[in-house]
Amino acid sequence: MNVKTRKIITVSALAVVLCLLAVGAAATLLCWLTPSVSVMNLSATTLSNVALELPSNRWDLEDLAPGNHSHVFYDANQSDGTYTIKLQQDGKILTLQCGYVTHSEWGKRMQIRISDQGKIECQEKHRY
Repeated sequence: MNVKTRKIITVSALAVVLCLLAVGAAATLLCWLTPSVSVMNLSATTLSNVALELPSNRWDLEDLAPGNHSHVFYDANQSDGTYTIKLQQDGKILTLQCGYVTHSEWGKRMQIRISDQGKIECQEKHRY
């Protein structure tokens, strides 16, 4: 293999590595900026039929055993409104609301903690 061929192979390999790094950085940045909600079960019983509603989206989540949580990324292009959780706890159907969703809240992280008797606690953070 001559010097010219080695240079071409080296430059090509370097270009591929740089492209992969750029794609990885873009994906990491997107995950870092995309808003999300975590629903945490801090109660002693399983939460069943759990649904998370935002003004422009709805997710039916898995049942949440005590100590478990579910995490959802959502589109930042939401209408303004509240985070609504519908669930069944101890045989009772509950609709709980907390926090506020605003259009284009990039980097927002909402943690919703549900404890016994449907008590809800919300903590909002921003990553920027």
